[in-house]
Amino acid sequence: MQLLKRLILIGLLLIPIATNAQTVSPGGSLARHSASFLSSSTWVVPPDVNYIWVDGSGTGGAGGGGQASAGTAGGAGGGAALSAVQCPMQVTPGSTLTFTIPAAPGSAPAGSAGGSGGTVTITGQIAPTGFNIIGGSGGATGSAGTGGVGGASAINFAAWGGGLAGGAAGSAGAWFSDTSTTASGTVDCFRDGAPGGGGGATAGTAGAGGRWPPTNAVAAAGAGNGAGGGGGNSYWDKGSAGSAAAVSNASAAPGLGAGGGGGGTNAAGSPGGPGFLRFYYYTASGQ
Repeated sequence: MQLLKRLILIGLLLIPIATNAQTVSPGGSLARHSASFLSSSTWVVPPDVNYIWVDGSGTGGAGGGGQASAGTAGGAGGGAALSAVQCPMQVTPGSTLTFTIPAAPGSAPAGSAGGSGGTVTITGQIAPTGFNIIGGSGGATGSAGTGGVGGASAINFAAWGGGLAGGAAGSAGAWFSDTSTTASGTVDCFRDGAPGGGGGATAGTAGAGGRWPPTNAVAAAGAGNGAGGGGGNSYWDKGSAGSAAAVSNASAAPGLGAGGGGGGTNAAGSPGGPGFLRFYYYTASGQ
């Protein structure tokens, strides 16, 4: 796996030399630059820059609150967002790109479902157009003594869905080659996150968060009857753990693009993970 990562990195470093050769004289060297954003903004493409390579994620779904009465069911974890990993994009020097990064959904109180994450977009003179990084779904609240159903990841929707209610673990997220979020051409650089785990039933412990396939890592769930389900892990970061029964999860923030953990019985769930954009570009050395 480490060797594969190194080969991919080497390939990415060589791409600008071939595709952006008009900016570098024969035998010239390249200078690498980067920029990062956690909120909506604009960026003016520097002169002689024709390509950027984008990382990012949508915002993760928030965890559901537990059932709003004592001794009942826990809320489910939120689903993780879609992630972009080194997506190549052609840009126009001197043009302005607009980055839209919605705020992550906040904590859901007891008796309420978690909010779903928002879609991160890049618009302007770019190719391919229609660049959207979809957010994860919020976790359901506990009800009728049964744990809430985990929030779906960005792409897996009904086919895999979130974790089942009553303490079942979330399904695994999948490596996903996306063709639906671009209007022109296929961009094989998106990775889905994991669904959230189901909340704990009145007589059953909480479900774990969805698994992230490359490492099989799992977001922790709260322990005990009526505990919250864990938030799903994104490509970039981990979801927050579900809380124990009667314990609020309002301050347990998940990582980038990941799902929030569910709240225990009669307690709040945690907010969704923030979305972000980060990209790299190259110029002739000294520019």
